[in-house]
Amino acid sequence: MRVTKLGLGVYGSGGAFLTDMAVWRPSVILLMDPTVDFARQVRQAYPHAFIVGRRFVSNQPLDNPAARGAAFADYVAQLATPLKGVVNAWMSYNEVSGFTSQADNNYADWNNFQVAFAQRLQGTYGVDAVAGNEGPSAVAPADYPKYFAGAISASHYFGVHAYAPPDAHSIRQGIGPAGVLRYRQIHDALAQAGVKTGPFILTETGLFNGWRGVESEADAAADFIWLAGELDKDPYVIGQTVFGLFDPGNQQWQGFNVASTSIPVTIGDFNSCEPAHPCPPSQQG
Repeated sequence: MRVTKLGLGVYGSGGAFLTDMAVWRPSVILLMDPTVDFARQVRQAYPHAFIVGRRFVSNQPLDNPAARGAAFADYVAQLATPLKGVVNAWMSYNEVSGFTSQADNNYADWNNFQVAFAQRLQGTYGVDAVAGNEGPSAVAPADYPKYFAGAISASHYFGVHAYAPPDAHSIRQGIGPAGVLRYRQIHDALAQAGVKTGPFILTETGLFNGWRGVESEADAAADFIWLAGELDKDPYVIGQTVFGLFDPGNQQWQGFNVASTSIPVTIGDFNSCEPAHPCPPSQQG
């Protein structure tokens, strides 16, 4: 293996997922609600990978945000604490800021929630927090330093969902790059405002409505490899976790699912040292 910025979001646990991951050979991994044993198996298989953890909840309330943030950190810590040294950092809520106006999203409460989450998770449990993870292109780049400076500064990492616009047919062609590379505008806005930020992680990447029925497996793989090349230009980005790897029977996210396709094989070749991509000893997995 070689260390790249091309990784995978894994939405389940078990041997079948390990088999697909072995083909993909990811350097960056997102695990949602993993079992402790599965997470440890992943770490054993990928000792140099950066692993992000996420706990799914269907309800994400923001009333009394400081108390909610601290309580959610306690909930995350139930899984994160036994996985210290296995999972590098953990997210809080997911896509709280979606596709509506700033007033509807209540940015102030979301910021306060994230500050409390980060302070509790990092200060009490010694577990790193990942801020952000809003819906794709949901927050204007200039609004991050304006509304979320506290949350971003308090957290050791910052997550972005990088998707092509809804009408795009590729993330690397046409209007696609405008969406997936938008993280650069966010970084520049934060830097210009003097907001302290940890490394970026693209915790979800892909086409807005999924690649199936839009482009071929070969083109989808080429998209993700192209994005990895772009990320290599930005040292503040750890990498991307493609959305995503699901059970083959998953219907909700079928349009995004890379399981049972040739995509892992193509990306696995990219993530391998041989034959086309020799890697130095320091980057061997």
